[in-house]
Amino acid sequence: MPGKPLYLPNDNEWEVKKRDIKYKINPEVVSRGLAMRSLYLVIKYIPLSDSEDQAIAYHDGQYINDNKVIAHKEEPLTLLLHWADYWTAHIYEEVRELKEDNKYYDREVEI
Repeated sequence: MPGKPLYLPNDNEWEVKKRDIKYKINPEVVSRGLAMRSLYLVIKYIPLSDSEDQAIAYHDGQYINDNKVIAHKEEPLTLLLHWADYWTAHIYEEVRELKEDNKYYDREVEI
């Protein structure tokens, strides 16, 4: 949130040195999911339609239990945003990781 970063440098030297935990969660930040945090930040500056609001709030699709409330009632924009997010995370990123790690990668894939 503005003025309250979610992550802070870890001041526990032992955790940093022995466990490589360089950051900790800011205890002053109220817990909320990424979608709700995004929605909160956006609506302060940009008015949103109901469709846009739903797309941001439920972009993870019905694969998350909390999102089952909109299953089969998604607006087209919600589905579009969900599949764009899914493609990026599961297709683009996994192929990129395989290329970078040179693991099990035996063909060229255009991205």
